[in-house]
Amino acid sequence: MGDQNLQWSNCSAHSVTSSAAIGMSVSKSSVAPGEQITAPANGQTVKGVIDVIATVSAQGSATIRSVELKMDGKMVSVLSAEPFHWMLNTTQYADGSHTLTLTAIDSIGASGTAQLFIDVANAPIDPLVVGGQAANSGLTSLDMIVVQILLVITLTGTLLHGRIRRK
Repeated sequence: MGDQNLQWSNCSAHSVTSSAAIGMSVSKSSVAPGEQITAPANGQTVKGVIDVIATVSAQGSATIRSVELKMDGKMVSVLSAEPFHWMLNTTQYADGSHTLTLTAIDSIGASGTAQLFIDVANAPIDPLVVGGQAANSGLTSLDMIVVQILLVITLTGTLLHGRIRRK
């Protein structure tokens, strides 16, 4: 890097017949790639599998060599071509605040980083309540609705059956 001289000589077995010197300057661009995480939004609450989408652009004549996605500093995935789109399974992470970091590296070695925070909330919203205590039953909200419908059907059938017998 910096100013360099190139010298060329044409030689025969006994003497130098001609020579020339050329001065040049060699430099490496230090302009980092442009990068942005476009989804999810900074501070967004997420759960389950989410889309992580990034836009990345190289500067000058450089091209994007790779784009790394990290969650809390740990590598999730590396992509080397567009689209820069990941499916991130948030159930692999504890509920709470997490940091997503995107690092773009171009063909001349310059890199740029974007970062945002997400709040993972995968815990069930409506826990099953047993004896006044919340229990983690693993049932989803849809499971609970089915249980309630079956309970109503059972009670309705019992009441109807009792009325029919009385007559």
